[in-house]
Amino acid sequence: MSASSEPSAMQGKRVIVTGGSRGIGAAITRDLILAGASVIFLDLNEDLAKLILEELTPLVTLPQILHFKFADVSNRKEIFKAIEGAVSILGGLDGLVNAAGVERRCAAETISEEELDLVLGINLKGSIFASQAAFPYLKNNKMASIINFGSGAGVNPHPGGGSYSASKGAIHAITRTFAAEWGSYGIRVNSLLPAVRTELVDEYRSRCTTEELQILDAQLARQIFLGGKMGDPARDLVPVVLFMLSDASRFVTAQIIPVDGGIVQTR
Repeated sequence: MSASSEPSAMQGKRVIVTGGSRGIGAAITRDLILAGASVIFLDLNEDLAKLILEELTPLVTLPQILHFKFADVSNRKEIFKAIEGAVSILGGLDGLVNAAGVERRCAAETISEEELDLVLGINLKGSIFASQAAFPYLKNNKMASIINFGSGAGVNPHPGGGSYSASKGAIHAITRTFAAEWGSYGIRVNSLLPAVRTELVDEYRSRCTTEELQILDAQLARQIFLGGKMGDPARDLVPVVLFMLSDASRFVTAQIIPVDGGIVQTR
């Protein structure tokens, strides 16, 4: 695994990961444990969380901590309570990874209020609420990091995914704003734009027609300069996450950073 090559960078760090039971969140949780960090991951899927705990608990070395908390990130009261409890267990907080996210697909003219509430609730409100809940603990740290997850869909047109692109464009905006407001406390806030193959991507692809998949794969082959395909979360994305959580990135904040093989070039 990628984290095992440099265990000292995250040794002793205390991190909360939202959406940590699957996909990007699970990959981050796994490599943080391998890198020597203590992790509490939040999610709604208790069954998947149990599998993560079964896999990773044998790898935990004292004084490391690995714990799961059930929480709906779109519920402000619930996420504040969960993070307060998580910090109590961890004994402090060094980093927050807002990895919880959902995606829905429909034409722009058919976006429903229900869909908009769901996608904005988890992707946008969830990142805001978790960051607000973590702020009182991070501001006393003087060397803390928040990582949000944006998307190329929030930069470039994303036909069929209007609610998702709206949520991700907003993530980019709050990343810059929170970084500006909280920089005086030593809190770094950055957003990563990944193009990696996860369950969320597979679910998106399952809703595409054969023709749509052919068009999508042809686009990826042209746009991803490094290999023409989406990357692997553990190999291609998680090492960047660990760097952004580590003290090595102490002078990096307010950045929108693509980790996508070249699809998006931010300026």
